[in-house]
Amino acid sequence: VTGFVCDGSPEALVRHLGGLAGDRVALGRMGQSARSTALSRYSLDVQARAVAAVYDGIQRDKTGRRAAPN
Repeated sequence: VTGFVCDGSPEALVRHLGGLAGDRVALGRMGQSARSTALSRYSLDVQARAVAAVYDGIQRDKTGRRAAPN
């Protein structure tokens, strides 16, 4: 779990944050989970591979072969 959903009311947010403030173990687990998710989705390596895949796709012609460099 990396977060929680509340109904949008300030009271719900206070209730959830208050619960986390009183449960350091849950807070730590949530933080570690959020960090792991962020690294797996948004790390420099992941983003670089995604950009490289876009450029690789651009270089391919409609037959699936690499296009000749200009």
